[in-house]
Amino acid sequence: MSATYRPRLVNGRFGDPALFVEITHERPAILFDMGDLAAFSARDLLRVRTVAVSHMHIDHLIGFDLLLRLHVGRDAVIEMVGPEGFARCIGHKLQGYSWDLVDRYDTDLVFEVADLVGPETLRRHRFRQSRRFAAEELGDRPAPGGVVHDDGHSTITARLLEHHGPCLGFALEEPIGWKRRACRSAPG
Repeated sequence: MSATYRPRLVNGRFGDPALFVEITHERPAILFDMGDLAAFSARDLLRVRTVAVSHMHIDHLIGFDLLLRLHVGRDAVIEMVGPEGFARCIGHKLQGYSWDLVDRYDTDLVFEVADLVGPETLRRHRFRQSRRFAAEELGDRPAPGGVVHDDGHSTITARLLEHHGPCLGFALEEPIGWKRRACRSAPG
């Protein structure tokens, strides 16, 4: 059985960047950049388990609030990666809300957020709803060859670029032995 990527550019070529990638026969989906996500169905956004953000301009990150809103109260772990400073930015967004009612949930939404701080180094943080999204530093992890995500179904490699500040370019690939098909994403 071979995985097949089904990418969908959500807002067209000239709208806020958001590339939704489904993997045939797999529930989890990948999201590259989080521009305006209003065109998504809640069903699709609830499938997102991996997010890769090229840089932190508003048109690449404004959709985070909708992703967050749909997942609050659900058990989910969402892995996110971006350039240096990305985890701090996500932490500030999460702390912009009052989380005084999280004790009422029996579920825990978790964001595992990593900054690519060098060509092969990820700095990791965790934000858990059960802890009112307080930042937990997880330390650095090697990212050999720039691999920032590998779940057995797909591998995401990142490269540091320059675009009005730190920026990442991504390559999405199937594991060796699967039918080879790649989907590439670069900043817009």
